[in-house]
Amino acid sequence: MKQNFTMPFTESAITLDLTGYEYFAFENCVGYQRRSAHNLGEMDIGWYEPSNQHLYIAELKDYSVWLQATEPKLGNRAVDLFHKSLSVIAMLTAVRTALASSLDIDACLPPSWPRSNPAHLIHIIHCAPADEIKLSFVNDKLKEIMRPQYLELFNIVNCLVISHRQAKTAFPDIIS
Repeated sequence: MKQNFTMPFTESAITLDLTGYEYFAFENCVGYQRRSAHNLGEMDIGWYEPSNQHLYIAELKDYSVWLQATEPKLGNRAVDLFHKSLSVIAMLTAVRTALASSLDIDACLPPSWPRSNPAHLIHIIHCAPADEIKLSFVNDKLKEIMRPQYLELFNIVNCLVISHRQAKTAFPDIIS
């Protein structure tokens, strides 16, 4: 369970300040905790952005050391990120279909997020600028596994891998 889940929140050398947003962590959700013993994965933090009515769910990883390895197995990391994404898609789909068994997960999501609206899954990776090129391979491999047609079926706008630096540019008010 995330201890001291307050803002700003830092994990894997990535800091988010979601003050003023509705934010959550599946890890702190009773519905997720009840199922996690059965290999249900999760992503680290999510927030609802009312200006575009999108839900963002992010996995925060520090691959600084791993990416500097002589021959890192980039495909393996993409598969790991796929499994985390798939678990989140399953939880969101259960909530969107209003299954009675998913009420304990629905209670953890931002109440103002319209359940029929899209979600974005973002894997934010802390690494050295020189290693960012390797992340593009991980992103390509994840897209190969997580086909856009599947994402569209589940109302997921995107599932992508970006560097910490790119995330700062995309979300300058939130990520430092």
